[in-house]
Amino acid sequence: MLLGEQYTLKDGFSSGYGFDGLVAGLLSRGSIPGVIAASLLFGFMRSGGINMEMVAAVPTALVAVIQGLIVITLAGAALFIEKWEGQ
Repeated sequence: MLLGEQYTLKDGFSSGYGFDGLVAGLLSRGSIPGVIAASLLFGFMRSGGINMEMVAAVPTALVAVIQGLIVITLAGAALFIEKWEGQ
């Protein structure tokens, strides 16, 4: 169900904050200080990415790549620790 004046979804409807919030919550593993730290990190990265694009002509997609690398690294570390403790 679409609500609003246009009754359609437009390009640029979502700015991606849902992804950032989901990842920040998962990375914090339920810790309140972790949520705050992860949210600040991702917020600073998003804001810095916009500024980098304006000043240095670096694409903002680089921020998404770095965020993905952070997620993969932390997930791999958690898997490694889980396997290490299992032995």
